[in-house]
Amino acid sequence: MGIPLRGPNQAIPIDYTFGLFQAAKQTHGSIVAQHLSAGGRLGSWWAVVGISLLFLAIVLAVLFGVILLLPDERTTSLAATCQTRGAGPWLGRYRAGGRDVRPP
Repeated sequence: MGIPLRGPNQAIPIDYTFGLFQAAKQTHGSIVAQHLSAGGRLGSWWAVVGISLLFLAIVLAVLFGVILLLPDERTTSLAATCQTRGAGPWLGRYRAGGRDVRPP
């Protein structure tokens, strides 16, 4: 039968989240239970969220920094190459040197 073509967009993320939670619980559950019974504590979810957002900001900064540092000529020729190889008409217009240009 397979995966249905139409359906709620949340079904697949909910499924794999539940699956990963169960796998982690089965793999690490007894170790966590021993740690808690010995007086240990669980870490803060705020630390998890904060570290995740920090790394997201770093990755986005590096990505946008690389994109902004690319010279116009390289960007123009890359877009023209994508256009001629069937990447779609959405790359038909782009800016080079402050003016709109079309690939040759």
